[in-house]
Amino acid sequence: MRRDLTRRLAIALATASSGFAAPAMAAAHEPLPACTGDAANTLSIVDLPTTLVEGKRYSFSVLDDWYEDVDVSLATAGQAPYWKGTVSGSDMEEEEPNLWIRADRGDGPLVISATTRHEIEDDNGDPVYCEDAITKTVTHASPRTRLMCSWYDGDANYPDARRAPRTCTLGQQNWSYHAQGFVGLTRMRWRHWGQGTATARAVWRENMGNSAQVRVTFYRLRQVGDYRVYTRARVQVLRSTWGGRQRFVIKLPTREA
Repeated sequence: MRRDLTRRLAIALATASSGFAAPAMAAAHEPLPACTGDAANTLSIVDLPTTLVEGKRYSFSVLDDWYEDVDVSLATAGQAPYWKGTVSGSDMEEEEPNLWIRADRGDGPLVISATTRHEIEDDNGDPVYCEDAITKTVTHASPRTRLMCSWYDGDANYPDARRAPRTCTLGQQNWSYHAQGFVGLTRMRWRHWGQGTATARAVWRENMGNSAQVRVTFYRLRQVGDYRVYTRARVQVLRSTWGGRQRFVIKLPTREA
């Protein structure tokens, strides 16, 4: 967890090159009484789902309705914080995410904690400070595996992400025209779906009633958003109505249309 810190979390203070800058470290202070009334419940953690996809970077914001500076810490559940920093109240005015986080395989649940201080008046009208706090725990899971199956409408190719499909048209990654061809598979029977290499036995149906029994090997997984997708398909023709054996590789689309 800690050795991966530099690629796991950043605090935003806009810069010309990256849009992020290093945060100021949170200043230690003595415990204060909890805020009540209008000064309570001013903190929020927004745009962060409760379950993260491992390996995906999530941008989110810690906000305070009073635009006060907020001390933030991140930890693995049950452990001491592995990072502490401060989000400036001015960062909350930009309406842009001011933090990002990423969960990796093997991490436990991640805990985001935030505290801020508010100046209020006591019963005598004198200024005093109180503290408001919020905590959010997020879990994470491995990305789902999908295969991009193409659909051609006569003008363009439209990939669609599917899980262990029974039928699938394999199209080249940059395929746009019918003349560039496709491999229309039916009756697909899978082995090792979701692993680094998966195979499927299928029937390849072509024009004029031609067909072939094929074995297709899918490999080279790549994470795209919430999915891992197979980016290569190696087709081996076992038997065909046109005779002969044939092998070729298809570079598959990685994103839905």
